[in-house]
Formats: sequence, structure tokens, C-alpha cells
Amino acid sequence: MTGRWMGTKDAARVVGIAQVTLRRMLERAARRANDGTIEAKLEGLVGRKLGHRWRVALDARWQHDAPTPGK
Repeated sequence: MTGRWMGTKDAARVVGIAQVTLRRMLERAARRANDGTIEAKLEGLVGRKLGHRWRVALDARWQHDAPTPGK
């Protein structure tokens, strides 16, 4: 995964789904990684839970639509 990390709001906008739908997909696919973090691997994206929030990295196929942080 080469993408930069972003919040679920920005990631959902790029993927074209609702933020709540993305969060639910991440929760359903969540597994504990070897390093103890919670992560979810879906087609074209990886999510990692940091505290109560998900951070999402998008695969290269989504990068042309990725928003600039804060916009």
C-alpha cells in the first residue's frame, strides 16, 4: 500500500460511498495484526484503527482522486 493515510470522510468521498458505510465495512473486516493494532484490508484500501478513529490508505488506483488534506 503506497497511499497516504486519511480519515474516513476523505476516503469515503474518493471511493464514492457514504462515510458510515465505509466505517461499517472496516469494522466488519477488522482483525488484530501481529503488532497488536486493529486493521482491515479491503479491495483497494487498508484501514488502521488509531484510538476510536479509522485511518485509511488507498491503493494506487484511487490516488488520482485523493483529496488534499483539509479540503
